Amino acid sequence: MVKFAIALSAKVGAARADNRGMNAHTLDALAALTETVAVIRHARGLKNPHDLPEGSQDWQRAADAFADDFLRALDAEPKVGAWWRI
Repeated sequence: MVKFAIALSAKVGAARADNRGMNAHTLDALAALTETVAVIRHARGLKNPHDLPEGSQDWQRAADAFADDFLRALDAEPKVGAWWRI
């Protein structure tokens, strides 16, 4: 799960590479959200990608479902606009 957060953080943070404090904060936040999503999925009886053999069809389905849940968690309330004017 942390690998996913690191990969996502690298994509998100590449444009802001000059602001190291923000990148560290972003990485920590993404790692925490990744672990939260994994724990919630486990509590619901759902498989996470790390529970399955990498590259298998079940792994791919779990990875897709995990990504959907992760993106849904990123879009949780309150919206980003509640904190920052966009």
